[in-house]
Amino acid sequence: MAVLSVVFMALHPTTGTHDPVEFVTRAGRGVPGNTLVHGVLITLVLMMFICFLSLRDVLGSGRLLVRAGLVALVVGTTGAVVAGLINGFIIPSGASHFAGAEPQRVESALAVMTLAREAGATCARVGVVGLSLGAIAWAWCLLAFGGWRRAAGVAGIVCGVTPMAMHVGEHLRMNVPGFGLFVLIYAVWAVIAGIVLLRWQSPSPTMPRTA
Repeated sequence: MAVLSVVFMALHPTTGTHDPVEFVTRAGRGVPGNTLVHGVLITLVLMMFICFLSLRDVLGSGRLLVRAGLVALVVGTTGAVVAGLINGFIIPSGASHFAGAEPQRVESALAVMTLAREAGATCARVGVVGLSLGAIAWAWCLLAFGGWRRAAGVAGIVCGVTPMAMHVGEHLRMNVPGFGLFVLIYAVWAVIAGIVLLRWQSPSPTMPRTA
């Protein structure tokens, strides 16, 4: 699923223009594969959320830091899903009403489309922050176990801190390349979490009290 999310993000179509009027026109005519790509990405995000619940179980669902990570994961997943719905379904559907219309009528839709784009970008930011914080929280829990789990925790923290630092430094823009980079980093964390689950010896280990 992590690999598929990277693949489909790479297939993410763009309108190929920065002109607002042209954006509304092209979005209304439909960008090939736009709805399909967003639909698949939303599905993959939700499926990864379900799989991450298994990591919560082995870390100890009663732990405060694990619960905090779960809250962050829920918030981040919700933000990513809503952003996908806005960009993949709501904006194209709304812009379709102005496809082929005269420029004056298209310009009248700019305010609504601009608001929708900003809403989508904001939800994407929520997704980045929430998913990154969730990764940091659960990766931090892995540090308490030592050994290969500690190494996995360090790698997970790097995967969580990197997009957060880039976002705070305004180096991670909420456009296709920027969000695509985040998807790639988050996919690495998902793979790490999958390896942890596969190698875990006990189905229900006891979490150290220091975590």
